[in-house]
Amino acid sequence: MTRSASLGGGRSLVLPALASLVALAILLGLGAWQLQRNAWKEGLIAQIQARAYGEPGPILPEAEWSAWRAEGDEFRKVRVTGTFLHPLEVAVYGLAPGEQRGAPVQGYYLITPLKFPSGAVVMVNRGFVPTELKDPPARPGSQPGGEATVTG
Repeated sequence: MTRSASLGGGRSLVLPALASLVALAILLGLGAWQLQRNAWKEGLIAQIQARAYGEPGPILPEAEWSAWRAEGDEFRKVRVTGTFLHPLEVAVYGLAPGEQRGAPVQGYYLITPLKFPSGAVVMVNRGFVPTELKDPPARPGSQPGGEATVTG
């Protein structure tokens, strides 16, 4: 009786041992995936920092805009010169971080077209203004005339 009891007890450990091996394989696979993901993320962060904080370059010529691909130019810092088309400015409702965490400031992002000497136009997010400064008369001097150079 002792012998059959010990054999039965041995068989009962096979299933938990197999389940443990499967769980271990899954956990090792997930760990390897996390290490690969971390390496990819660090590479992406390095690429963004190099592009965003590097020296600004010219924007892609208008004739090549249709060939633009994010992989090559995303986050690249550029400098453009043109004239703001203030009558076509659009105020887009949004929130900005407030002084207290969890209490954002309501207001608007000012999106203004910038026309290049070539005639091409790009949209420039000129920043956030609180609700009371949405209308141009409420913010004198906020619409510079003439040629402007923007880096972004």
